[in-house]
Amino acid sequence: MKRQMVSKNLVTKILGLVLVFGLMFGATVAKAADKIALVSLQRALNEVEEGKKAKAQIQKEMDAKDREMKTLEADFKKKAQELSNQSSVLSPDALSAKQMELQNRAKTEQEAYMKWMQQMRTRQTDSANSILTSLRAVISDIAKKEGFNLVIENSAETVLYSDSAVDITTKVISAYNTRGK
Repeated sequence: MKRQMVSKNLVTKILGLVLVFGLMFGATVAKAADKIALVSLQRALNEVEEGKKAKAQIQKEMDAKDREMKTLEADFKKKAQELSNQSSVLSPDALSAKQMELQNRAKTEQEAYMKWMQQMRTRQTDSANSILTSLRAVISDIAKKEGFNLVIENSAETVLYSDSAVDITTKVISAYNTRGK
């Protein structure tokens, strides 16, 4: 009997503590939910002027490289056709040497292209990271000025519903574009 009473007392105290912590946590969550903002970093990255310029510059370079690669491809096809036409006139050793030379040149060009592509990806990443760092500072400034308790990133449209969150993406883009002017 005494053992049951001690157990009930212990359970009552634990439930009381859980209730107190629950109320404290609930109050904290409710306070944090007072003013919530959403921001799409991906949209902001694509729509700020600096992001548009960087994307356009990289696209321009990619287009130029594509044209260069098409010219190289046409040149390789022409040389392969010439080699095919000469195959009956060339000795097997000379034919093999020219084929090997053409293959080595193609391999060298392909490696150079892959290296260039890696450099372009690195430039894209560096550019995006630089802009994102500045965007975070702008977001922080807006959140402080407007009294947001919490800003949630929503690029993948991860927030499906919120009755009290405010999307500040457009405001962030505008503030980013006008900073320092």
